Amino acid sequence: MPTLFKETLRSSVAVFNAKDMTPFRNHGSVIFIGDAQHAMSPFAGNGANMAIMDGYQLADQLVHAKDLTTAIQSYD
Repeated sequence: MPTLFKETLRSSVAVFNAKDMTPFRNHGSVIFIGDAQHAMSPFAGNGANMAIMDGYQLADQLVHAKDLTTAIQSYD
């Protein structure tokens, strides 16, 4: 492993700072999904995947919950 680090070109290394994010909660008629809902790097390309997964999970809550408020709270 030390050889790998030694042979790595400094110009090929990129550093991106990560930050903790306070979770968003539902307010009124707005629900966050995808990269708007999750703390993630904008360089990973995962926003669309997260939106699809969140949409599925939200739909599942809407179908199975006894009311809208419960569904949204369960999703959050």
